[in-house]
Amino acid sequence: MKNINTFVYWLLVAILMVGVLFLSGWMISILWNYLMPTLFGLTTISVKQGMVLWVLSNWLFGAKSFTSDLGEKGK
Repeated sequence: MKNINTFVYWLLVAILMVGVLFLSGWMISILWNYLMPTLFGLTTISVKQGMVLWVLSNWLFGAKSFTSDLGEKGK
């Protein structure tokens, strides 16, 4: 029974992560397509490109992880 509960838990976590990724990509593409073509003359992007842009910006500009501050608690 515990294995089933663990599986369901991780399945829900995976579904939630995919949902957050899709929602973030959708919001970025909406904002990009509203602002960038009129301000800078850039082309519009798709939701997939918005998701990639969100992941890339988190990777480049340092999204905080839950374990990044564990070593600095004593300082």
